[in-house]
Amino acid sequence: MALTLTKLTQPDPNEALLRERLFTRLDAVQNNPVVLNSTPAGAGKATLASPYIESKNDHSLWYQVDKGDANMATCFHYLKQAVISTLIAMGDTHYVKINTPLDFYTDQIE
Repeated sequence: MALTLTKLTQPDPNEALLRERLFTRLDAVQNNPVVLNSTPAGAGKATLASPYIESKNDHSLWYQVDKGDANMATCFHYLKQAVISTLIAMGDTHYVKINTPLDFYTDQIE
């Protein structure tokens, strides 16, 4: 069963206006290991990122950080799900087991 959560689902890029000027700025920093787009809620971060990522025709991992991610176990649990979903979308069905802090606790429950 596929996990479908808003925090792991990239918005539909076809519903966004292409922002060529901002795409050019993103292209200028694409060799950086991480690019942080930090603006207030509703400013259009996802609306900018989604069509930009789609235009690159490359694999990407979509993870929307929220208040619940302040709990490290929760953050790593969903980040793990995002990685696995991305690997499966890339056709890799033999992904390596990823251990997170949450695994320790869930293993104790079983």
